[in-house]
Amino acid sequence: MIGISKHEQQTIDLLLDEMHMIPEVQASFLITGRYDLMVQVIALDMTHLRDLAYQHFTHRAVITRFETSIIYQGRENFSVPLDT
Repeated sequence: MIGISKHEQQTIDLLLDEMHMIPEVQASFLITGRYDLMVQVIALDMTHLRDLAYQHFTHRAVITRFETSIIYQGRENFSVPLDT
């Protein structure tokens, strides 16, 4: 989860594009709530996650804060029931 200081569309688009260029990033989203972006990454271990965060998030002036969460278990359902 990432908080940003500038909420102009150009800034958001640029940041999402830059996140997309990072090999470990699987997806990134503009979201509502306490944070502004959710970036889903895959990391080898905790050291890799820490290094990834420091290398790609902390040095950007537009990023004011970030928080990591670990997914322990989950279920996915990407089907969308559409009644026509």
